[in-house]
Amino acid sequence: MSERPTAEGLRAVPLLSGLTEAERAEVAGLAELRSLEAQLPLFREGDAGDALVLVLSGSVQVVKKDPAGKHQVLSVVSAPAVLGEMAVLEAGGKRSASAIAVGPVSFAVVPGPRLLAQQLVQRS
Repeated sequence: MSERPTAEGLRAVPLLSGLTEAERAEVAGLAELRSLEAQLPLFREGDAGDALVLVLSGSVQVVKKDPAGKHQVLSVVSAPAVLGEMAVLEAGGKRSASAIAVGPVSFAVVPGPRLLAQQLVQRS
């Protein structure tokens, strides 16, 4: 069985800060904790946008390939943060950029379809 974050552990994540403790517990019950070492991808540009990524510790570079195929850094995101929310909300959405760990990073992955089914976030 995979390890899950706690509702308390998700309190600092900006997207979840407006939820009640019970609602954060629902999200925590859907999430799976993961960790990566530096320079490994959390996800890649073009991947299916089927999960929300909650960065719990560390930093992540958001990069996009330019026409020559070189990575261009769009931003550096530090915990607590959310990645991939737009791809999750768009049916059949694809990742528009890659996310690469700057150093060791821990994060939670929340399956988008299950999150949307809980009606904790709404499609616009």
